[in-house]
Amino acid sequence: MMGFFGIQGSPFDEDVDRVTSENNTSEEWGLILEICDRAGSSSASARDCLRSIIRRLGHPDPHVQAHCITLLDACVSNCGRVFHLEVASRDFEVEFRRMLSRSHAQIVQKLRALLRKWAEGEFKNDPQLDLIPSLHAKLCAEAGEKTTAVPAVDPQLAAKEAAAQREQEELARAIALSLKESNATAAPSSGSSALYPQSEPQAAAGSGGKSVQFAAETPVHIDESTMDEALGMLHDADPTGETADHPRLPELEGRVYAMGPLVDAALERADLRHARLTQLSADLVDALNLYHELMRDPKPMFPPAPVYMQPMPMQVLKVT
Repeated sequence: MMGFFGIQGSPFDEDVDRVTSENNTSEEWGLILEICDRAGSSSASARDCLRSIIRRLGHPDPHVQAHCITLLDACVSNCGRVFHLEVASRDFEVEFRRMLSRSHAQIVQKLRALLRKWAEGEFKNDPQLDLIPSLHAKLCAEAGEKTTAVPAVDPQLAAKEAAAQREQEELARAIALSLKESNATAAPSSGSSALYPQSEPQAAAGSGGKSVQFAAETPVHIDESTMDEALGMLHDADPTGETADHPRLPELEGRVYAMGPLVDAALERADLRHARLTQLSADLVDALNLYHELMRDPKPMFPPAPVYMQPMPMQVLKVT
């Protein structure tokens, strides 16, 4: 269709194509957050970014579409109101319905779950964004469903659900392998201390026979209170091993380790913003210095323009 999501190009096309490539085995969160920063800078940028995402959602490969859904939810979660207003538009509703009618069943389920998350979250209590809750209600009515029938996406995960799930599985396998190696090399009489990895299996076995479970299905999000609690227990721990550590310390450590990728992504985003602000500050200082320099310099004096006289035409004498 021509119009809001027309065929014209977008300055976001190249980055959106990279972050949604069918060759990607995981989400490129650094580039995703950079796209979010650019898209949230103005209404025009939000519109260009959304147009590029919608264009990419029309790709026939479900893997590309899944990456697009992750990017779209990340933009809604991080770009602010300017992006919300572009999503809550009739043009987006038309495109969203078109995607539901022609996409794979799993992609349709993801889109419906994403719409419900928005309707119950960012778009819920704002009259200017009412189109999204209304669209969700209409789709449920058309399908003969109750509005509670569509499975919701955990709002705390935002756009990081798919990547976080894969990271949790990899982390769980790495922790399990590490615990096996530590258990094989640890001394039987060593005391339990969370400061020394080789003694963690004994600590887990000594607390009523219960071992620490790092469940990959547990949603991961940045929890400052968990970090503070783990740091407090580490601070109070006895490095000599004479006093047993708190029984919850291994569990808290595992949860904090699982937050690592999310913390890295947040730090990378903060670094990007800091770099941009630093560059803007330097540009502003240069502009002010140039302005003051121009104001101090005297105006150049130009000589008066020469006056050119038009030559008189020569009379042609007629010979009689």
